[in-house]
Amino acid sequence: MTIKTITMTLAALALAACATQDPVPGLDPAGRATVEVTAEPITFFWQGVRGQTNRDPSIQALAITFTCIEDFDGRSAQTRANRSAQYSALARERASSWLINPRVKGHWLREIRAQSVPNEGCSPQYKTLQMQTVTKDPLEVMRFVLQHPAAMQYLRS
Repeated sequence: MTIKTITMTLAALALAACATQDPVPGLDPAGRATVEVTAEPITFFWQGVRGQTNRDPSIQALAITFTCIEDFDGRSAQTRANRSAQYSALARERASSWLINPRVKGHWLREIRAQSVPNEGCSPQYKTLQMQTVTKDPLEVMRFVLQHPAAMQYLRS
């Protein structure tokens, strides 16, 4: 190896070490009781490519289970879990990326956790994410997209 190659490698490693992500808070019940609560499902538009074929447009529902501190701020755990689910871009845009994989799901949960742990006392659980097809009827899908301007904007981008 040349000195130039070694220097470039060390510089790349140093830059990678300096690039830190914002820490995502963890739920710390501090001895208080916790409960598992499933939030109301988030419905969203989804269309994409799977292998060599296009996925038909559909409306999906994503249910997220949260671990919530039981006596966090006087509101019920169900109310706080429902509010926590709304912290994701998925709830705001009502549309998803073309390919939903573990990385995309992890991003949703990090985004939710960053706000829901300090504000709601709830932490989303990755292993309990449940996606379900609501409808593939083209008329219903178009009606959904027209009712949610953010989904329409997402499709245009």
